[in-house]
Amino acid sequence: MIEVDPTRFKLPPWKHQLKGVKTLLKKDVYGLFWKMRLGKSKVIIDTACLLFEAGVIDTLLVVAPAQVKDIWIDKSLGEIATHDWSKAKVKEWRNYGYVTDFNSIDLPMGKPVYVVSSVEFIRQLGPKNNFPYVDSLLACLNGRRVWLVFDEASVLGNYKTANTKAVIALRNGEPIKKVTLLDGTPRGNSIMSLYSKFKVLDPKIL
Repeated sequence: MIEVDPTRFKLPPWKHQLKGVKTLLKKDVYGLFWKMRLGKSKVIIDTACLLFEAGVIDTLLVVAPAQVKDIWIDKSLGEIATHDWSKAKVKEWRNYGYVTDFNSIDLPMGKPVYVVSSVEFIRQLGPKNNFPYVDSLLACLNGRRVWLVFDEASVLGNYKTANTKAVIALRNGEPIKKVTLLDGTPRGNSIMSLYSKFKVLDPKIL
């Protein structure tokens, strides 16, 4: 049982945020379907800090649309800079340096780390109709304990798209121990848009 002391958080949590942290500590598969500006990313980061400290995970892998990715990693105003109190390293999995040679990202052994990437990057198909960037990322994460968080899961509304297929391939990787989706509009225009999101979380839901 991980003790939750909100006085250690960089910013005091609201009541619903504290409840969210306590829930995520207990759930390996969860959808945080809150409206905008209710602090979904803060809850993820506060929970990650507790899980880092307890040794449950050593990596928080955040995948998001490209326009959202920078909101997480900006060094001054980003979500991680604003809320992280674990002092974990922040690494970006991106096109630069990985397009042709798939060089490993430098992940410090035994140290907590945030890895952030865009879904537009990982969904790129290889010559064998596979997802080489997903395969390469999973190889880099091999041996680590990874919590996968997908932000703006509304882009996973159709299970036939490359977005959803790439995220499922990533989600099924051996290092992934915990999965959470963040989405302010989970139903979209149709309740059927929940199908692919539940499939990403855990097919047994369906």
